[in-house]
Amino acid sequence: MNNSGESEAITERILELEAARCAAVMAADITALSELVDDDLIHIHVTAMKNDRTAYLNGIRSRTEYKSVTREDLNVRVYGDVVIVTGMLINIHRLQNTNAQWLRTKALVSQVWHKRTNGWKQVTFHATLVERSEVS
Repeated sequence: MNNSGESEAITERILELEAARCAAVMAADITALSELVDDDLIHIHVTAMKNDRTAYLNGIRSRTEYKSVTREDLNVRVYGDVVIVTGMLINIHRLQNTNAQWLRTKALVSQVWHKRTNGWKQVTFHATLVERSEVS
């Protein structure tokens, strides 16, 4: 178990990494996103679609366009080299290269970050749909 100072530093680092992950998703910055997610990533979308790392990165690259990616009410729990993050995720998104309607999706998300030799990596992301609506 980490002491309070270590836990606070880890929490701050994970929040920085999550902000960077959200920015990378928004920008479809696959290089940055690749540095944040583990080779073993399992990403479960609100639709229950399960992606490995390759499929997840390909989806960001070529499937979905994001107008905003916002996190709220994040709770970070530190367990040594493993961190669990829960909280709300609000995306405004649509299919790329289409005139599809923008959607606002609100989801409750659980994430697991693991400290690897090359830094903290997200190993699991699981989203549960709270609400979805069309936006202008």
